[in-house]
Amino acid sequence: MKPCFFLAAILATAACIAQAQDRIVAPSPSSRAAVDLFESAGASAPVRQAPVAELGLPLAIQESKASYHRVAIGGQDYWIKGVHVRILRGAEAGCATRNMDSQPTIATPGAGQNVCK
Repeated sequence: MKPCFFLAAILATAACIAQAQDRIVAPSPSSRAAVDLFESAGASAPVRQAPVAELGLPLAIQESKASYHRVAIGGQDYWIKGVHVRILRGAEAGCATRNMDSQPTIATPGAGQNVCK
């Protein structure tokens, strides 16, 4: 039983590391059939519209500027408005290096005597 748990923990860690980069994972709202593609961040008119099925989601975000995100689609760089897509953001978590309060705090999730060991 323990080796199975250990293997699952390793696989879960690897999956988290692989998803560390911000990615566009879906249109917003999910009923959107096409996404506007812009030549530059802040452009007033889209260069073209791409059907969601042809985007090849998830898309790695190369750069973000003024609520637009630069992505590569079909070997060409385009900018997508942030309000038109859902983004999976990388997150890091860890334990504090020193314990500030030895008493459990109800308002802090996971706080307790054995929390970061």
